Amino acid sequence: MREGRTPVPLLILGLLCSEDLHPYEVAQILKERSMERVVKLNIGTIYYNFEMLLKRGDIAVKEVVHDSRRPDKTVYRITEQGRERFQELLKKQFENETTQYHPLYPALLLARYGEEAVIRKSLLKRRKQLAKQMDHLSQEMSRTDDHAHWSLVHILKNGWLHYQTELEWLDAFLQELDEKRI
Repeated sequence: MREGRTPVPLLILGLLCSEDLHPYEVAQILKERSMERVVKLNIGTIYYNFEMLLKRGDIAVKEVVHDSRRPDKTVYRITEQGRERFQELLKKQFENETTQYHPLYPALLLARYGEEAVIRKSLLKRRKQLAKQMDHLSQEMSRTDDHAHWSLVHILKNGWLHYQTELEWLDAFLQELDEKRI
């Protein structure tokens, strides 16, 4: 498990701080919390990280549930070492300095060689997708109740503000494109 490459170990250890879980249950919880919006997730990555955390001693097998109709289900618990590791990973994640690599930047650098009509159509499609995502976050924020954890509320607000800024930037870009100032 390469240090700092993925926040998946942090997510797994964090969820195991509150209850013992099977990797598939972790995947379901992360999906329910819309974590795929902020972290690249797939079930293979989750199982792989469980294996690595087990090898490190950060988690341990609590029990193996046998069911004649399904494969055995291994439930894991966090160890004391894992709790310390969680605190370490949490601190690193909060302090992590990153560079933003926007997916449009490479295309924008080369846009002068592209067909204006195709670029405009693509940007309008992107704008529609962003507006839809912003609307989705607005709905999620309206569904959060007073019992929602402050961190979830702030994640939703941050995402919404990012989409709002992106839409404003995209609208200005499209307007400049219309006025041929680009």
